[in-house]
Amino acid sequence: MSKLSRLLLLALVLGIPVIGLAQDNIMKTVRMDSIMYKLSNMSLDDYAAIELPPLDVLYENARKANSVMYFDYESEISMYDVKAARRKPMEWVHLVATYSYGSTDLSAIALMESTYQVWTQNLSSQRNLYWNLGVTVNVPVSDMFNVRSLVRQKKLKQQQSVSQRESELDNIRSEIIELYCVILEKMSTLANASQSMVIAQAQYSFAESEFANNRIDIEALYRSKSFESTARNDYELNKSELNKALLTLEIISCTPIVSNVTITNTDR
Repeated sequence: MSKLSRLLLLALVLGIPVIGLAQDNIMKTVRMDSIMYKLSNMSLDDYAAIELPPLDVLYENARKANSVMYFDYESEISMYDVKAARRKPMEWVHLVATYSYGSTDLSAIALMESTYQVWTQNLSSQRNLYWNLGVTVNVPVSDMFNVRSLVRQKKLKQQQSVSQRESELDNIRSEIIELYCVILEKMSTLANASQSMVIAQAQYSFAESEFANNRIDIEALYRSKSFESTARNDYELNKSELNKALLTLEIISCTPIVSNVTITNTDR
């Protein structure tokens, strides 16, 4: 069976969910490819046009991060555990109900004057309805003394989840601040690196012209090319570090930054 046939068979067995999951994966791949395309083709003007959201907006959006939502769910589960622990004494009470309907066989014991017990039996073909309703209480001694401790334990578990959530938010905020500063620094550094690269490229073009006219030797041309290569590498390195910081900030803050950039021209 070919790979395509196996995929079609899987789709027929699992139906729409498989198709929907495949579509989600395709959309995520397309979105990531689009972001990487933007990052690789952004010019210095495109970087200058980026407006970073305020820190408070990034902090608020970071609450939607999966690592934070995990502790939100855990805290909610712990809250239900606290409520269940408080209702623990209700497990000691049991409702009892019986019901019967139909022909009955009534048996009884008759006491004769001689004090001998005589069994009597009354067989009846009449259909009767009998029901019984009651309450029983069964209190385990260990549970009775542990209810408060159990509730306290569940409360502490909930508080622990809340503390872990706040700790995770603090870590994300610290990383946001660090990335925010790195981006601002790299934007300035990238502008300087771009200017240095333009100057080095102009010098190398001039050196090529001078070498063609035999005004400089091959060693001078090599030094000019080396300066131009170093300037370009420095520009590409700063650009790569800036792209990494921008993409990381967008992911951890759940805030579109690169996604909102419109490329005006390419810079390769």
